Amino acid sequence: MVLQSGMSNLLAVIAGLTAGSLIGWINGTLVGRVRFPPFIVTLATSSIVRGIVFGLAGGWPILDLPSSFRYFGQADISIGPIAFPVPVLVMILLAVLVFVFLRRTILGRYIYALGENEQALIVTGVGLPQIKTIVYILCGALTAIGES
Repeated sequence: MVLQSGMSNLLAVIAGLTAGSLIGWINGTLVGRVRFPPFIVTLATSSIVRGIVFGLAGGWPILDLPSSFRYFGQADISIGPIAFPVPVLVMILLAVLVFVFLRRTILGRYIYALGENEQALIVTGVGLPQIKTIVYILCGALTAIGES
């Protein structure tokens, strides 16, 4: 809908990433600080967001996207005799970036610790609600990339 209003592709991508990150922040706050069960929070926000999008779109799929934007979801890049779909290349790039982020940064190590042993992370003095919120924000942003 942002693209239909005449905004550039870059602004549309930024708007989508911002919306996904905002939903992630809401989920992270509800799970990390309010301590609601993660399954219930993500299921509820998913239903709410789908309903909002359905209402904004009038119940119809949005089909008239600019070809420059559709390129990222439908085009192929030829490397020699082999053609690779652009979404696959984006997925590989994001997988490498996430791998490096999780393996090479302090925050990535905290995220691993959160998944491995939450109690050990608490004992070290790391703010558990903040790490959970950051994880949900990152998941929201990556989900926004996947849904677009």
